[in-house]
Amino acid sequence: MRIFKNTIFCFFVLCFLSVLSQDRKDAYEFISIKEGMPKIGISTINQDNFGFIWIGTNGSGLYKYNGIDYITYKASLNDSTSMSSNLIYCTLVDSQKRLWAGTEDGLNLYSKEKDEFKKVVIPTFEKDYTNVPILSLIDDKKGNLLIGTLEMGMLKLNLKTLKAEKVISQNPKENTPISVFDFTLDNHNNIYAATDKGLKEYDDKTKTLKLSKFSIENGFTSIKYSIKRILKDINGVIWLGTFNNGLYRIEEIDEVNRVFKIENLLISNNNIFSLISLPDGTIMCGTENNGIFHIDANGKIIKNYVSSKSNEKSILSNSIWSLYLDKDERIWLGYYNKGVAVYDKLYDKFKDFESLNNNKNSLQSSSVTAITKDKKGRLWVGMDGGGIDIIDEQTKEFIHINNASNNQYKGLNNDYIETIFIDSNDNIWVGSWNGGVYFLKKGTDTFINYNIENTEGNLSSNIILSISEDKQGTIWFATVGGGLNYFSPKTGKFNHLTSKPFEDFGISKGFIWKILVDRKDNLWVGTTNGLYRLKKNTDETFLVESISGKIAENSINSKKPGSHILSLYEGSNSIMWIGTRGAGICRYNINTESFEWYNKLNGFEEENVCAITENKEGHLWLSGNSGIAKFDYQNKTFINYSKNDGLLSNDYNMNAVYKDTSGILYFGNYQGIDFFDPENISRNEKVASAYIENLKIL
Repeated sequence: MRIFKNTIFCFFVLCFLSVLSQDRKDAYEFISIKEGMPKIGISTINQDNFGFIWIGTNGSGLYKYNGIDYITYKASLNDSTSMSSNLIYCTLVDSQKRLWAGTEDGLNLYSKEKDEFKKVVIPTFEKDYTNVPILSLIDDKKGNLLIGTLEMGMLKLNLKTLKAEKVISQNPKENTPISVFDFTLDNHNNIYAATDKGLKEYDDKTKTLKLSKFSIENGFTSIKYSIKRILKDINGVIWLGTFNNGLYRIEEIDEVNRVFKIENLLISNNNIFSLISLPDGTIMCGTENNGIFHIDANGKIIKNYVSSKSNEKSILSNSIWSLYLDKDERIWLGYYNKGVAVYDKLYDKFKDFESLNNNKNSLQSSSVTAITKDKKGRLWVGMDGGGIDIIDEQTKEFIHINNASNNQYKGLNNDYIETIFIDSNDNIWVGSWNGGVYFLKKGTDTFINYNIENTEGNLSSNIILSISEDKQGTIWFATVGGGLNYFSPKTGKFNHLTSKPFEDFGISKGFIWKILVDRKDNLWVGTTNGLYRLKKNTDETFLVESISGKIAENSINSKKPGSHILSLYEGSNSIMWIGTRGAGICRYNINTESFEWYNKLNGFEEENVCAITENKEGHLWLSGNSGIAKFDYQNKTFINYSKNDGLLSNDYNMNAVYKDTSGILYFGNYQGIDFFDPENISRNEKVASAYIENLKIL
């Protein structure tokens, strides 16, 4: 019986545009499949030749997963096309691309054409093994399937005729039941078996199972401890995961004389349930109650991954029943009681800072509204409800400045920060929600607060959304309900622009999201009611020009003409990029007075453009409410990235963006900061199989 479901949590699309991750050899983050997968023990994970992931469970059947949807294959009474049992011990894809499943009640073979399983009859000359528990499977590359059973030893099944024979023990005195938990082939095509009676090997000449005996420098030795898992790594080294006796490493140091070096690595006293070899030559070991051990090729521990309540990114359980490396080098992890998780280097595109429970070296609040960097290379991060965090990216240490903190910085008594600006004299200006402006003079540690009350109304609003500076050192403030304000360094006073042009255009009491001073010292003011350009006259008055009419005339969307301005960015060659709410982004060529619109009508999916910046190559990077997008203007192409690509959130805050001197881009969102080097981003050119069209897998 098979049951079709649809999962809510999805991951990557093969053939999707992907990013190569930073080198994270010492830090893997496993992302859980949160919906659809069972939470009981995951005993086996495999991938077939068409790319589907098969997940065997400890009592809930077998799952075929394509990243979006899954089909469950379960046992059903009186249905010969169903699984023979819901307890799945192992799976194997043989040399003929057929999928086999070993269950508590015999062996099952999958028919892709019929999308069903058939129980395989396994009679031998002496006994019928059709209903025995099947623990392990291996294709011997000679046309046979070797089968490990629970307490009934080993069987050999001809893949062509499906006729079976019992493999007897070479030691006639060994009449006790033997369980075969796992198999592997070494570099000489010898077949080793992990059993409860130690390490055995199959003797093809005598058709028997014998105890493995290794020549070492001072004689011969065998391993007689009970072994759960066996692995041959990419270097040909054999690894054994035992029950309570640690990990064994078996390396052939003399191929001519077949001399071995055997080491017992006591990385854990608990059972080792799973082993995989990674492409870099390292090994991962899944244990019972000790988490995952990542070790190097010589057995030295690189990192022990354990579950932690204080670390939201830790693994969910310390009992790891299964590990699997798929064809795209994704690491699949099967827990004892927490379902399935995956590490994907293509998922981990972006680095991040986020707010973690009980972790002082994390953000004080998740929603990041402002980002900048001082000359010491420290990030200044403003948050909605968390005040300001200063982050040293080298030491990963945080300084928290808010009402609850107790450090050298004083005077910031509002935790709701909207914008942070460092002026040409290295002074820091902070705009808050309902607290006015906070000023930190270079070299001091006490913020000075300016608000409506203590400036006698010269600062016309206590909600400050954007700050900029012109060539004369004047500091400009965009406010909510109070229009445009500026601070004169000559007089040391705030001023509110209320002259006739500002009154006529409604700027004096307007809602201004963004203020920008361009290279020619003109001011651009983005409001909820349009875009304005201000030019200062010689007599200190202003010429105010509305760009809104021109924008509306050139809009390709009559229903949303683009009058609500969220973000602005001055690009090269006199190009002003205008981000709107609901109408996408507009390219305004100031020299030619021409406009180009990009939104859903011509390929750009983001309606609300919250922040804009560009990389060294001149490609735009945009954030909004659908993640982050890269815009290649020359080729008119967009590449979209979302939470499915590793972003913390799909929702980004207005103008919370920063590009540092090395070209690293930082974007503030509802869950923290995503940052990355755009120059290292490349496309995944892998062509998906026709059988897995639109497949999304981690």
